[in-house]
Amino acid sequence: MFAQTLAFLTRSIRQESRLLSHHAIRGAMVLLTLVAFFFQVVVSPRLGASGLMLVTKISDYCYYSLTLLGIMYFSLAITEEKEEETLPLLRMTGVRNFTLLIGKSIPRLAVVVLLIMVAAPFLLLSVTLGGVLPEQILALILGMMCYAFCLSQLGLFCSTISRNSRRAVSTNILMWMALEFGSWLLILAAAVCNAWEFTTLQHFLNELAENWWHATMWSASEEYLVFLRGDTILSMQMAFHLCTGSMFFVASWLVFESMNVASIAEGAAASENISGGLKTRATGVKSLRCWDAAVAWKSWQFVAGGWLWIAIGVVGLPVLSVGGLVLLLAINQEHIEPEAIGVTLMVVGAISFVIMSARHFGRALNQEIYQQTLVSLCMLPRRRSAVIGELYLGLLPGLLGPVCCFGLGFLWLSIAGVGFLSDTAEVLIEPWTWAVLGWVIMTLHVGALLAVYLRHGGMLIAAAVCCFAVPFVGGILLGMLGMILNGAGPGMQESIMRYLFPMFLILTEAAMCLTAYALIIQRVEVVAGK
Repeated sequence: MFAQTLAFLTRSIRQESRLLSHHAIRGAMVLLTLVAFFFQVVVSPRLGASGLMLVTKISDYCYYSLTLLGIMYFSLAITEEKEEETLPLLRMTGVRNFTLLIGKSIPRLAVVVLLIMVAAPFLLLSVTLGGVLPEQILALILGMMCYAFCLSQLGLFCSTISRNSRRAVSTNILMWMALEFGSWLLILAAAVCNAWEFTTLQHFLNELAENWWHATMWSASEEYLVFLRGDTILSMQMAFHLCTGSMFFVASWLVFESMNVASIAEGAAASENISGGLKTRATGVKSLRCWDAAVAWKSWQFVAGGWLWIAIGVVGLPVLSVGGLVLLLAINQEHIEPEAIGVTLMVVGAISFVIMSARHFGRALNQEIYQQTLVSLCMLPRRRSAVIGELYLGLLPGLLGPVCCFGLGFLWLSIAGVGFLSDTAEVLIEPWTWAVLGWVIMTLHVGALLAVYLRHGGMLIAAAVCCFAVPFVGGILLGMLGMILNGAGPGMQESIMRYLFPMFLILTEAAMCLTAYALIIQRVEVVAGK
């Protein structure tokens, strides 16, 4: 058994090491760390404990990178074998469940650990800037590795119990949020116990929530930085992540056979949910004449979810938003302000609109490519741009729920809020408002472009690059521009920063969107020609 496990592990590591995307990610991490290191060296003469600030920034980069890669990368360990119908072939070779789980999880963990080790030299260099101890850096690196192990086993468990990669990623996101921020639910439950005068249960829940919060990586990364000389390097947070990861691995091992019996017996077709989770009848369904807009109907029905998910979004989002607000205010025994209802509806509608847009536009062409139906669409007697346009057009009804939620909030504030319409008009005439909206649209275009090249995670990578990496570098460049314009008059500075710069940004975003759309069409031509 050990020889078989070692052989499978060696094979998996060799396969993972040949992927150029892993080297590109490590190179991007080095570039981002170099930018942070250069910026910190420049400002270090004016600050104290500059090394500690550099370690804080690099640890934040590692945390966000590990979380993003863990959600996308670890969740595909078993589901990719199901989708490629190679899981029965692996079982025919005599590979056991334990061997398969070890061979699919450890190589991916090694790839992510190498990403942590890329930042290790820069963490050690921060000692020369002052304010940080070598033991503190070692504790941070070990803590990141334990967190990576926990993420890898969490993703392995989600991949084991899910039928496809999309569900595995969604399940991983929900379970990660429960693991990192589940203590907030305990605090909410303690507040309910306080309102009902269950004092003993309230103290127990508060203590449990506090211990849970200190064990999460979100809080542990700060505690690793508060390191005193003489403290032990090993901590409770590391033990929590190691034990949690081991529990997820044992759970994956126990449920592997029962959760994957269909895939092992008949391949991916047996585990694929063709009807989207709903039981349908072959007879008794009216024939819909949708020949003139068949492509748009296809994306609306099979990507956006059809009438059912539109109805759920239109009714469910406002009800959940207002109901959650009323519940929180009732627990805290606070009065409900009319403006709070409108603001909640608008915020939930805007966030839901961005999330659902990213989900739908990232899946549309990606699903056609990897289900091998794009070639059939390209055989239609239409231009490629027209086919892609209809495919994206069918996604718009799926955004009706967030739009209705936002519209209800806007209407509520227009009636209840004094001066809301005039304030909205002042915001709309600002160029920075349209620059931010253009940035969101550009992010969707970049995500749709990456989705036709990458099988999984294209939209998440686009969000990470456009919403974190580019604004970080752009903020540094903007600060340098402000230093250059420091000698100019205040009127000139205001004109440049308030009008000229956002207008230039809007033009750049429009050019990026057109370029991304052209590259999408070019990629579709290449895929259709294969």
